[in-house]
Amino acid sequence: MLIEYNPDDYEVESTHTTCSYHKEHPGVPYAGCSCSGSYLLKRKERNLLKGAVPQEPDCPWTGPTIDDDVIVEATKYTVKVISYPEWDLVEGWHWWLNVEKVGVDSWRVLHIGKVLSDKNEWKFMEGDDDRENQEYLSHHRFSLDKALELAREAAPSVRVNGLTAVEAYDRWVSL
Repeated sequence: MLIEYNPDDYEVESTHTTCSYHKEHPGVPYAGCSCSGSYLLKRKERNLLKGAVPQEPDCPWTGPTIDDDVIVEATKYTVKVISYPEWDLVEGWHWWLNVEKVGVDSWRVLHIGKVLSDKNEWKFMEGDDDRENQEYLSHHRFSLDKALELAREAAPSVRVNGLTAVEAYDRWVSL
């Protein structure tokens, strides 16, 4: 994914600390020198989301918010058929589908290294090449609503070692 960089959005912040030796002997080389410095590009203060709180679908949480200098934003949702704490911890997570944000308004549905297409087909991710393939992106990137809809539809049929989550859970509780 390419990140848009606008130099006007940043300001340079630099620091320099002079060690005690060079405070007394400026410009003289010294092997034990502990002078230090840093150069930082710091994002200028922005008010992009002040007052704007978009509603996420079917979610009691209200979406991205800004509180002073902190931004809170949902970037991942988990879709699962069974939610039982002990099961989730031990085995259940194998059947979870993750809906992950991969762009401004772009989401994908993942299951253990595979990505779901708009035809409900799973494909192993092939790395960076897929990010630049527009045909691939058109079939594997969605709006949040569409990604959650596809994940909800696919979750009951996900199989791990030949079992759906319900079949595996039934075996697990009978042990």
